[in-house]
Amino acid sequence: MAAAVLKYPQVRRWIVISEPGSLYNFLPQGGKGRTAPRLYARLLDAAYGAMHKARRNVVVIGGGVHPYGLNDENTTAPDTFIANMVLPNGRRPRLDLFAVNPYTERPLDLALPKRPLRVDFDDLDWLARRLDQLWPRRHLRILVDEFGWNTEHEALGWFYFVPRKKQATDLRKAYALAAKFGRVDTMCWYQLFDAPPDRNSTQWLNWTSGLRTWDGVRKPAWRAFARVPRGPSRLG
Repeated sequence: MAAAVLKYPQVRRWIVISEPGSLYNFLPQGGKGRTAPRLYARLLDAAYGAMHKARRNVVVIGGGVHPYGLNDENTTAPDTFIANMVLPNGRRPRLDLFAVNPYTERPLDLALPKRPLRVDFDDLDWLARRLDQLWPRRHLRILVDEFGWNTEHEALGWFYFVPRKKQATDLRKAYALAAKFGRVDTMCWYQLFDAPPDRNSTQWLNWTSGLRTWDGVRKPAWRAFARVPRGPSRLG
């Protein structure tokens, strides 16, 4: 990580592993949801120290939790992962921003109750309070690393989808809520283009959350995204 930040001085923000609560990105999981986050905490803290020593102006982004898990050998639930990000000495790992991928099938409403084993967009207020409990006096800001809705069909790993017009409507509302909430530093949309169809599979493997189709047609969300106001924290 130190070598990377020296090699690419034009890149200031670095995420130390996205979705470490999934076996696809980080192993081992298991241990009733305690194994992966404790190992990850050591990795994150070491990376933070090395990166800031190499370049003082870097922003080290940790957490990167995905919205749902089972605390088994395959996944760690995001709320469990956050609680167990602890170093061997009992302290919390160092980081500058906390990342989350809060995909949701629910209506966008921060007043909705948090569900067990989940942290979705409607739980951003819960997440802010939890971060303040676990990293007191830090007032950690939140980076939404991935967010969006599939439009054409369900996709492997995410089984709901919405019409294109609703994607645009929900995009506008999500960015407005994030800006009003005030703890979201950055909000990234996933993706610019839909993934191309996999014609060799009977399953829907390609994500269709893009602002444009895989062959370039602009969806209504394209214009909605272009009109998102730039606030003081420059959400985008």
